[in-house]
Amino acid sequence: MVQRKRFGTALAGVALLLAVATGLVFAAATPIANSKHNFAAGGTGTSTIKAAAGGTTEICVFCHTPHSANITSNLGVPLWNKAALTGATYALYSSTYLTGLGYPSPVLGAGQSSRVCLTCHDGTVALGSVVNAPGSGVGVAIQMANSGVNFAGGIPTTVAGNLGGAAGTNLADDHPLGYLYQAGVAAGQDPELVVRGWPWPAGVQLDPNTSAGRVECKSCHNPHDNQYAKFLRVSNANGALCKTCHNKPGYIGSGHDTSTQAFTPWTGATAITVGNRSCLGCHKPHTAAGTPLLKGAEEVTCYDAGCHGSNNPIAGNTTQGQNNVQPLMGLLHSHPTNTVSGKHVDKVGGELVADLGVPNRHAECYDCHNPHQVRLSVEKSTRSTLRISAALTGTWGVQPTWPAVPTGAAVTTNAITFGAAPGTYTKVSGGTLTDEYQVCLKCHSNYVTLPAGVRNLAVEINPGNSSYHGIVPLVGAPTAIVAATQQNNATNFFVNQNTMVQPWAGNTAFSVIAAETCRQTPTGASCVAFAASRGRVWCSDCHNATTTTMPPTGTKSTTGPSGPHGSTAAGATAAPSNSDRMLFKTLVTTGGATPLCLACHLSSAYTSKTLSRNITVHTAAYRGMTEGCFGCHMWDRSTGTYTGTGKIFPHGMNKRWVNVTGTATAGSGHMVDSFLSGYQSNINYATKTCTTESGCAQTRNY
Repeated sequence: MVQRKRFGTALAGVALLLAVATGLVFAAATPIANSKHNFAAGGTGTSTIKAAAGGTTEICVFCHTPHSANITSNLGVPLWNKAALTGATYALYSSTYLTGLGYPSPVLGAGQSSRVCLTCHDGTVALGSVVNAPGSGVGVAIQMANSGVNFAGGIPTTVAGNLGGAAGTNLADDHPLGYLYQAGVAAGQDPELVVRGWPWPAGVQLDPNTSAGRVECKSCHNPHDNQYAKFLRVSNANGALCKTCHNKPGYIGSGHDTSTQAFTPWTGATAITVGNRSCLGCHKPHTAAGTPLLKGAEEVTCYDAGCHGSNNPIAGNTTQGQNNVQPLMGLLHSHPTNTVSGKHVDKVGGELVADLGVPNRHAECYDCHNPHQVRLSVEKSTRSTLRISAALTGTWGVQPTWPAVPTGAAVTTNAITFGAAPGTYTKVSGGTLTDEYQVCLKCHSNYVTLPAGVRNLAVEINPGNSSYHGIVPLVGAPTAIVAATQQNNATNFFVNQNTMVQPWAGNTAFSVIAAETCRQTPTGASCVAFAASRGRVWCSDCHNATTTTMPPTGTKSTTGPSGPHGSTAAGATAAPSNSDRMLFKTLVTTGGATPLCLACHLSSAYTSKTLSRNITVHTAAYRGMTEGCFGCHMWDRSTGTYTGTGKIFPHGMNKRWVNVTGTATAGSGHMVDSFLSGYQSNINYATKTCTTESGCAQTRNY
């Protein structure tokens, strides 16, 4: 029953009474009088909503009364002065991640303490609706004004304090309320919550304050103490409040946790660092743009000025620089990050096959980067045997089990003959994610349903192919040497300091004779040491921004970020059908040069007879062909003319010699290395000469 009777205008001693009753109020560094909870007319608080002119100058009366309080709420709030308590049924926060864990659904029942706060903050109950107004008492509402306009209703939707939205019942975009706190790895528990004993230390607490309590408004907020702003119980500098409960694997010490890059969080605020802003740099605990409580939908969160884009620019902020990927993502050759939305889902262990293929194909920032674990990139010049950038730390990929590639004389076609597509893929993450290609293949292989016409790159980078760009370590032994019949990057000793730039050149400048010796017998100590010294080829060595200086120098660009975000580089002038794919250099120019290839392959090697195996074909005339390097390499002539439907296969090829005589003569069906476009025929092993399908006369110089 609600009891009403008149009482005096003074509420002296109420604050002390509440302190004794609740045990929650201590000496406040920023008292209520100077906070947004001071709604008194002419008061010193920061709220834009005040009592109307001539109205009450009291502060506590909007929530508490020393006499005849509302006792029907049954919430244990001392001396409650609201005439009504919200009885709304709310839409609460939920996520695919929590559902996948089997985490129990939230409950915001009639007796839970959050309803006390929501009586004002859902916008459905008038701020001035009290049991006993000062002076007149007996059910008279306190007349309110908002920016000079009479306001007797609830908090308007234009004010940040309104959490319920237009309907007053939408809490799905707010930090979880009504959830049990269940940390652990068992079913129905969240392994990303801090496992802690009981009782919790002072500060953050559950309701009731027991081990079986729920997360409520009071867990993070103390309405009587604003010393940390927004009435927080604990300072959130460097994410301290969030880290009290949340333990994101790998976040401590990550790039976003430790970054000293200047960042201005909101207009008029003092510039701080990304690390100091911490969780709040990306997340918004109330009225967020979507799950998981992001400031903006998907990549919009990353695109804030001072972070990775130019959205929400702030005057004088010039810190975005080399981290600004937003312009790249809008280029013609880019991942569909800006053009496909609402497809990414946050699931335990990563998305499923059905989430990545047709019709759900997408490429959001989170598909390649884990914002809680990302580290600063390691420059490629120092990578040695490094096979993945630290910028991909914490993400996941897939490792194919590659089938054997056809070998021997049984294959007698001049077309590129690949083996079967991998039938098995293993999800890899954490310590088992070792290579950049594993991240790429979760979308660019038959791990998912590929769109029509899109090539399966898992087939092309199979390390068993005769011609091979060294993208994949040898199965089971990344630095081991295999038989010379498998002509891949690990055994191609002509890829050395005489023919390549670093970090692909290794520690030795092999002579032609020495390289051929190692090619035929790769088990010598010098051959093994050399093979182990070369940096592996990454997908992003070719698929990168035109603003980067990597490769070939290996030095991180200061004009733009590295990675396959987007590029303006054109394909060939007489382009094969698969030429334009976020390349950091032009594929082929009118003059016949191949800038993309010569960024890594030392151009002087093809003008010096002492450095190349087949120097006789690298004449000025052949180097100046319209097709550039593709005149002899990587082009599958059987698919059509170069200027029409012909395709190039730079990732890997399995070209074989044709049995030109119709009999099983020496050389028939042998694999062709060096990405030769045409088959080799008329082989003379005495003179070491041959003629290619394209008519190039070659002399082996060994």
